Amino acid sequence: MSAPTPSIIETRRYQMYPTLERSEIERLRRFGTVRSYAAGEAVATTGEVSLGLTIILDGKVDVRAAT
Repeated sequence: MSAPTPSIIETRRYQMYPTLERSEIERLRRFGTVRSYAAGEAVATTGEVSLGLTIILDGKVDVRAAT
């Protein structure tokens, strides 16, 4: 019996959710706007136009599949 094949999300997680160095964040900062979100507030929603690239500077975000 062979081991289960990992999913694309499991094998590409580091590409989808990279950890940026401080210098990389500072370089990108001029292209965006700092925003704050309340607990439970959606940062992006499937099917809606998003603001583009989102970089989490502090806190945590739960990523959930659309239901």
